[in-house]
Amino acid sequence: MNTLGERLSFLRDNLEMTQMELAEKIGITPMTLAKYTKDLNEPRSSTIAKMAQVLNTTSDYLVGLSDDYASAGTETLPPQNKREQDLLFHFRKLSEQDKIRVEERILTLLENE
Repeated sequence: MNTLGERLSFLRDNLEMTQMELAEKIGITPMTLAKYTKDLNEPRSSTIAKMAQVLNTTSDYLVGLSDDYASAGTETLPPQNKREQDLLFHFRKLSEQDKIRVEERILTLLENE
């Protein structure tokens, strides 16, 4: 994920938020958000700041200055590495039944340590 559009999509998917919901929370039109997501237009810095707040991330992550999408001050655990971010992203796409299966497998692996 290198572009603002890719990062917006990743974060929006992680939060299970529609484009319409995100646009509404930021205070822009869905069409404007679609152009940002497709990297056709670049938002103003004030819009990037609103995006970061709504998506619980930093402006640095959105513009590609950081690969850590966790918002400063909201995470008590060490920052997630790329592998952990990818796993979480894929986990959130699973059905509820599959999420339970993954959780059971993790607990089984931890018992065997």
